[in-house]
Amino acid sequence: MDSSSGSPRREANVSRRQRHRVRKRAPNACNRCRQQKIRCTGAQPCEQCNKRNLICCFDDQQRKVLVSKGFLDNLEKLANCRSSSVGPVPEGTPPEQAHLQSIESRVQVERGLTVQDLPTPVAAPSANSEEDSQSNTGQDALSLLETRLLTNPLVSGGPVYTADLRGRPSYLGTSSNWSFGRRILTMVHEKVFGGPLPPTSLLFEGSAYDLGWDGCRTSISIDDVLLPTTDFALFLINAVKFHCGQLFHVFDEKVFMQGFGTFQQQGGKCQDPSNLWFVHYLLVLALGKAFIVRVGKQRQPPGADLFVQAMKILPDITFTTSSDPLQTIEVLCCAAIYLQCLDMRKAAYNIIGQAKRAAVVEGIHANVQDGHHPPSFIERCREIWWTVYVLDCHMSSLMGVPLSISEQDITAQLPSFDGSIQKSLALGFHVKLAKITAQILHTVYGKEGRMDDHFLKSMKVALKNLADINDERMVAFPVDVKHSSSSLSRLSAYLHLFHHQCIMLTTRPLLFSFWQKRLQSLTQFRVRSSGGARNLLRMCIASAHQSVELLAALQAHNLLESFIPFDLESTWSSAVILLITNAVDPSLYKHDGTLLDSIHSVFDEMIAKGNLLASFRKAELRQLDLSLKRLAAMAVDPGNATSEGFDSGYSGWDTLTHMGTQISQGDTEPLQGWNCEGALSSEQLVAVADSLDFSCLDWLQAGSMEDLSSRVSNRALELVLASPKDNAFTEQSQLPIAQRSALERLSTTSIVRSLVLSTFLTSPTLFRYGFALMRKIADSSSPLLNPDKNFMLKMLVKPLIYDQFCAGTTQSEISKTHSQIKALGFSGVALCYGKETVASACKDIDESPLAVEKRMKVEIEEWKHGNLETLSMIGEGDYLAMKLTGGGQDITNALLNGHNIPDSFLAAMDELARVAADQHSRIWVDAEQQVLQPAIDKWTLEFMRRYNNKDRTPLVYNTVQAYLKESRHKLEHQLRLAETEGWSLGVKLVRGAYIQNDIRERIHATKQDTDDSYNKIVRDLINGGFPGFSSAHKNFRLLLAGHNPQSANQAMDLFYQQARQGNTPVSLEFAQLQGMADDLGCGLLQRGENMKEDPRLQSSNFEIPRVYKCLTWGSIQECMQYLVRRAVENHGATGRMRDGMSAMVKELRRRVRVQLGLRSS
Repeated sequence: MDSSSGSPRREANVSRRQRHRVRKRAPNACNRCRQQKIRCTGAQPCEQCNKRNLICCFDDQQRKVLVSKGFLDNLEKLANCRSSSVGPVPEGTPPEQAHLQSIESRVQVERGLTVQDLPTPVAAPSANSEEDSQSNTGQDALSLLETRLLTNPLVSGGPVYTADLRGRPSYLGTSSNWSFGRRILTMVHEKVFGGPLPPTSLLFEGSAYDLGWDGCRTSISIDDVLLPTTDFALFLINAVKFHCGQLFHVFDEKVFMQGFGTFQQQGGKCQDPSNLWFVHYLLVLALGKAFIVRVGKQRQPPGADLFVQAMKILPDITFTTSSDPLQTIEVLCCAAIYLQCLDMRKAAYNIIGQAKRAAVVEGIHANVQDGHHPPSFIERCREIWWTVYVLDCHMSSLMGVPLSISEQDITAQLPSFDGSIQKSLALGFHVKLAKITAQILHTVYGKEGRMDDHFLKSMKVALKNLADINDERMVAFPVDVKHSSSSLSRLSAYLHLFHHQCIMLTTRPLLFSFWQKRLQSLTQFRVRSSGGARNLLRMCIASAHQSVELLAALQAHNLLESFIPFDLESTWSSAVILLITNAVDPSLYKHDGTLLDSIHSVFDEMIAKGNLLASFRKAELRQLDLSLKRLAAMAVDPGNATSEGFDSGYSGWDTLTHMGTQISQGDTEPLQGWNCEGALSSEQLVAVADSLDFSCLDWLQAGSMEDLSSRVSNRALELVLASPKDNAFTEQSQLPIAQRSALERLSTTSIVRSLVLSTFLTSPTLFRYGFALMRKIADSSSPLLNPDKNFMLKMLVKPLIYDQFCAGTTQSEISKTHSQIKALGFSGVALCYGKETVASACKDIDESPLAVEKRMKVEIEEWKHGNLETLSMIGEGDYLAMKLTGGGQDITNALLNGHNIPDSFLAAMDELARVAADQHSRIWVDAEQQVLQPAIDKWTLEFMRRYNNKDRTPLVYNTVQAYLKESRHKLEHQLRLAETEGWSLGVKLVRGAYIQNDIRERIHATKQDTDDSYNKIVRDLINGGFPGFSSAHKNFRLLLAGHNPQSANQAMDLFYQQARQGNTPVSLEFAQLQGMADDLGCGLLQRGENMKEDPRLQSSNFEIPRVYKCLTWGSIQECMQYLVRRAVENHGATGRMRDGMSAMVKELRRRVRVQLGLRSS
């Protein structure tokens, strides 16, 4: 009994010992077992920790592994390609670990990326597995090592949002063309201008068109909508079949036309408004109208009345699917297409989602069996399903959201189309592209895009799938864009554009990575050929180029779609890719310079047909181009990045004409000798995909960061020690200028402070951080960050920033500043009450009329009180600088909507005008954004009619912005009105400060055009030759507000010439911002003094031009908010501060020499 019972125990002990021996060789041990020096099972949790309910932790750095010789060989190759070491390895480090640390640190420093833990090959005891590892060429090992450094930057991290015009967050989808362009535009704007991208004049979802319907369904008579006649209805139905029927199934022709015949037999009237066929009929007519009707610039799209009527009487989907599920899905598809064409992407996405779920519920996503349904029903089900599927892929991609159904669940077959081979081929290819799109969204832009070791593989798979169908595209659907005489199929062109869009969608994340690097380095660089990165980008560029060429060919054949959005999306995404490619590496691509013309021509064609979306996209493209110009200027001269707008020296498009395709010897063979204009074969696509190993990520080298403090000191030292620069004036003035320095009248403290601020604000890096700090102080509600409450912060901010630009916080401080300015020789000040309402922040609040009126009166009273207080601080001849938006939210909304002047606001203005007239001060009304300016002009004209007497100096001045194309016509109109109606006109002429907010089409194309507009207006007014100007305008006043020395000195020269001739029809004044362009302001003062002393002018009866300083007043935080808003609106202002730095350095050096006795004063 003992022996029999002991035998199992002995066997158990032996088995336990054997298990212990295995555990002894466990590749890793947890921290507790290692510290206790006991055996560990190697599992997580191990047995010891599991028994004691302890947390089981492993230190992967101490884990021993077995690697193949091939793995080590490839690591050595990787190390040998680095010519210089990053840093010494600590003594005592094992050789294997030192080798890995050296590579890891080098990659970290050179690429600027966060290197995650290197994957460790698992121990492989078997001989076979070791041989397999050795037989591997090292690609797997290298990809495991290197691809962990690369992720899709469009999906890594959390979701990204942008604020629309009402301040609501709008999600930037990962694969969306609109979102991609908005990311690029936002990034370059923030980099160049140091502030957020203003939402005004930008395109947001659903903002271009207005259906005139709030979505509420009511019981409405079908007679409320005007239906087309029978022949016109047939024409519209055929238009839908041509424009849409080749791509999507929107109705079953037999069933639909049968219903149409019945409807016409009933006299063209539907007895049942909720009839699903009638709803379908209205939607088809709406689409037909949208396809063929050309409209003007009104916001209601063609066919909107029919669409709204259909949606109002559409029964709830709960009931429609039970009566006729297939027609319900067709109706939903029609509605989704129409909404997508209006850029109402969210609504379209929701409706196609309903259609997809209805289709899945009916089972048509599966293989419908012949035994249960007639063949016609099965054919219709298949056509409907694949239309729903393709539309869902399109809309998901354009929204940048994941798909909602797995490919494995779809078993539906393709329809036969009654033996039509071409239609079957087209739908089959269309579905293949849709499936590849779904795969790209799921992998490149999905979970695998966030997993760095899968991202590269997903790109390879997508490119190979596109290569698999590339030959089918070229053979079954050929297009010839080189010969205009060749016919062009609209269907073939669409499929080619879809294929190119898939390529761009796949490769765009890599281009975005280079774009991020470009913003960090501030300089262009050449993408290296290692790892196939250059070839991949060239493939992306080629698809963009060929898309533009194909779109231009469609335009030449009058086949360009102006309503269905896919041509517009291709144009937009291609243009953005070509622009930022040029900003990253111009050598990637070369063309003859006609590409920009083609893109703008395509946009213009769509705009001419009434496509409002195209006008928004074209304006945003111009804004992106302008920002890229300034980004390039930052690379050449970082301090000149924010110089006055429309620099003509650089154009992202102009440089395209000088691009080269110089291919280094290291370029891989697949694209050797290929220019981006030729189509790639399937073999080339596969070869490019196979070449993507990224074993050396040399293209991702990180630039070094300069120390900020040393940058400031070096910049200041460079300025002080530099040789004297030329005069601030670019041309020799005709008026004699005294040899003494114009800046002599400024205090040394003022000059030093100006130099410090100019050095700070003209450095892009310093300005970015400084502006962020200013915004934080301005917007913070914390007492610690409020300079008015924090004494230490006040001691820093007030003397350095506030005193440079602002008048003071109290009446005594303001009075002192006013006296100091006049003591310098300035004629006076233009004082601004800082309160204003930001137009984009105004929201429609659902309040009772009584509450709105009460709030408006309170806000107007506060605005009036602030302006009255401002008037009490200025004197005779001074200006009150007035912003109408300071009247509050309701006044701003009234301006936005073009309403007349509210009575309460007019009463406040009456009081302000009376006080200003009594003390002989004047009021200028500032210009603002174009969404507000038409109403501001209308209100200001009413003020001038009311307060400006033709026999006296104008009391109210209007502002004219010369960068607007309509500026000259507007001024002429106001001159004629003043003469006809009998009042005097006062004009403040500026170039304009809202280029980033205004509608770009209304603005001159280049800075030179703006300069010409400004200078011609000034010239014609000073010599009295402006259209509409006559002797009746004897009290006309012109105030030139700006910091452009050339324009100011040319105006002074013209005035001097007129004065010598005894003919000065215009009284001239100048104004600059306090703390800026002091060299210009003091120079103008000096020239005015020279005029007084000029003996040739002693007998002339004229008024010497006056010079004013414009500044704001209020608490420190209030003025900081004002300054931040002005910096955002007028990005060129800080850049212009550098214009006077050389003159100030020269003056400071002169004073030092005087103090040292080296030169007499």
